[in-house]
Amino acid sequence: MASPSSVPKIQFTAAGLVIPAETDILAGVQADMNAAFGGGLNPGLETPQGQLASSQAAIIGDKNNEVALIVNQVDPQYAADRFQDAIARIYFLTRKPATPTSVQATVNGLAGTVIPGGTLAQDTSGNTYACAGAVTIDGTGSVTAEFQNVATGPIPCAAGTLTQVYQAVPGWDTITNASDGTLGSDVESRADFEYRRKNSVALNGIGTPQAIYAEVFALADVLDVYVKDNPTGAAVNTGATNYPIAAHSVYVAVVGGADADVAAAIWAKKDLGCDTNGNASATVVDPSGYTFVHYQVPAAGVPGRKVCGSTGQRPQPAVEYRNAGEECHYCPLQRGGRHDPGAHRGDHPCQPVLWRRRVRSVERVPYQRAYWHVDAHIKPDCGRH
Repeated sequence: MASPSSVPKIQFTAAGLVIPAETDILAGVQADMNAAFGGGLNPGLETPQGQLASSQAAIIGDKNNEVALIVNQVDPQYAADRFQDAIARIYFLTRKPATPTSVQATVNGLAGTVIPGGTLAQDTSGNTYACAGAVTIDGTGSVTAEFQNVATGPIPCAAGTLTQVYQAVPGWDTITNASDGTLGSDVESRADFEYRRKNSVALNGIGTPQAIYAEVFALADVLDVYVKDNPTGAAVNTGATNYPIAAHSVYVAVVGGADADVAAAIWAKKDLGCDTNGNASATVVDPSGYTFVHYQVPAAGVPGRKVCGSTGQRPQPAVEYRNAGEECHYCPLQRGGRHDPGAHRGDHPCQPVLWRRRVRSVERVPYQRAYWHVDAHIKPDCGRH
């Protein structure tokens, strides 16, 4: 029966994996070899047996390190590459791929000339760009087309540098770009992917900066997101530019992504009554419909006046001011089509009466593009006007 090895083993403890030092591994290997040859072996590393022992100890140490690496890949904080991708899929996330620099270029030539998708142009630095889709030169002799670098990554293309027709098309004369290209990006790094995964756990939440951040960052082609809220009753300046964030509002800055998608993501996660900041807009349609509450209130306010009760992002209870005997289409407690205060319960005439109605909400969501500052000033159609 073989004797147990003197080489120390890997230990799985409550504190994690513990691997032995390579000096201890070498001593264990030498002890095993000495026992196998009956004792008395010269332990010197310059001897043949010493060379064998040191080589075997190095092999064991390398395998121990590989085991430690695999164990660490189970921890999201240390996972990388394929293991990190696997962990992210638990959260329905995928690593953002590399993207090319995109340039809006003016193509000049004979009217009616078709520039096929994939046609190549070159900038002054020798970078090659492909037309993103077929375009036709119009009657003015020019057309704006999107060209994308054939290589991915943040490759700059300054204004006026995309000037060479690299692949000739009959009728196409010149090309130039009036503005800088939009930089591409490298494949999402391990650290960036883990940061996004960590924040994605807020996807199931609503009304918090973390929930908005996670929802927007989960969108396709979104490269970066910044969210800051101001829960105070006064405007607060933030950042190096002292950007003013309105009272009781949220500020969202986004790089990349489709306008409608980003606006819908903010609409989905922004809470009731929360204002926003920005200077552009997109329309968000909520086709699902949902039930909200109307109240019939005493006519002590402004008789006959209808007030749509939402200035925040979602429809709020609408208010109807009605006088006794006034026609009331919405009150379920009426007589002969007229509002009857006596039909309501309570000592005070015309106590509040509650009913429910289904609506389809169409919302206009303003936002700001740059490092896009999103504004979702909502004025809902409550279906009553």
